[in-house]
Amino acid sequence: MATSTTASWADLWDQIDILASHTQKGIESLEKYGMFLKERAAIEDEYAARLRALVKKNLGKKREDEELTKAYTFISSFHSILHEVESLAGQHEVIAEGLRKDIHPALLTKCAALRAARKNHLNELHIINGVLNASIDNMFKFQKNYCKTFKDAEVAHLKYDKAEKNMDLSRADLERAKNNAMQRTQICEDAKQNYAHALQAANQQQHQHYSQLLPQILERLRTVDEERISETKSLMLQSIEAETKVMNIIQRCYDDMKKAAQLISPLNDSASVVEHYRSGYAHPQPFTFEDFGSPSAIITSEGTSSVETMKRPTKNGSMVRINRKPSMGLFRGNNHSRKDGTIDFRSYPPQQRCRRLQHEIENIEKEIAKNQQSREGAAKMLQVYKDNPKLGNASDVDSEIIVYTKKCEVLNQQLAKYKAMLSEAQTELNIPISVIGYVHSPLLMLAIVHDYRKAIKRSFS
Repeated sequence: MATSTTASWADLWDQIDILASHTQKGIESLEKYGMFLKERAAIEDEYAARLRALVKKNLGKKREDEELTKAYTFISSFHSILHEVESLAGQHEVIAEGLRKDIHPALLTKCAALRAARKNHLNELHIINGVLNASIDNMFKFQKNYCKTFKDAEVAHLKYDKAEKNMDLSRADLERAKNNAMQRTQICEDAKQNYAHALQAANQQQHQHYSQLLPQILERLRTVDEERISETKSLMLQSIEAETKVMNIIQRCYDDMKKAAQLISPLNDSASVVEHYRSGYAHPQPFTFEDFGSPSAIITSEGTSSVETMKRPTKNGSMVRINRKPSMGLFRGNNHSRKDGTIDFRSYPPQQRCRRLQHEIENIEKEIAKNQQSREGAAKMLQVYKDNPKLGNASDVDSEIIVYTKKCEVLNQQLAKYKAMLSEAQTELNIPISVIGYVHSPLLMLAIVHDYRKAIKRSFS
């Protein structure tokens, strides 16, 4: 609502109590805004803490989770988004810190200063009102005295007039009545003069009060109120600035989230499934037909079936008896950690074993390169110390070079062993694997037929 720019609080000379209440409520309003900022900061802190807890809950710490993060784009993108959410939490903490540590204390300080200024100006109003009231009371006191002396003079004149008309009074009594009337008249005149002076002083004080003193104090009170309003505006803008100054960072977080989501590739993820779970075995060989001959041959073979006991050829050509319930395990047992610190990864199929061995080889090669660089740096430092012994002790550097050399030797030994295991694992790639099951295994079919023939023989015996 538009208001006149020439309006003055001096026009509210008769609304002092309302102005006092208005300024009090204004300061309380500013303090209320300060409480809002304090609670807002607490909410921002709580929101940031809950975001961090949510991120921590969804970020896996196991080694398997790290491998999945590297393997699949949808998981790596999700983890990238989680990290950006953690950055968002940090920005909300920045907002909370700005509100709590910068703006809120300044607001409390300003409220205290405004309260002190308001109290001081109200005290000034109380003082000038006291002076004016004292002047007016003094005027009324002299007016009352003048009224009393005037009535006394009137009574004295009435008595003198009555005495003049009374022929029985002596001349001395008449003279006393006359003197009394004149004396009362003089007293009344003096009281009148005093009343006139008091009236003039009260009018002057009242004029000064309403034309100078009161307007000046009211304007100072108005200045305090306007300062409070300006401070409210400034603090609101600062609180908004505390949020807007991190908006660019927050927007970058959202942009990075969007980029991370756009990096998800269904084709790459489906290819990663093949890479991580392909066993490396070839398809099973075709089944061969087993001809058991004529069933009537059992009569002429003295009860012995022509089907020999089923055996499975081993790698060296010998025969071993087949277990009727073969194990469903396709691989060769658990991983074995050797004394030299290497792991053979024998629990994995050939393809996965090769992949893990290759990963170990790459890590060892990086470690070897790192140690070689450290050794070369130590060698240069050794030469510097030999040229200028004041810079350092060459023997200390020499011992470091020995440590690096031994470590490189150990790593090279491990590298050779891993490469040998990799070569071994590569020889197992694309080897056909038999399908294990009661229906599809031809060897088990032979066993079933053999047992069936024995059952028939017993039934006819």
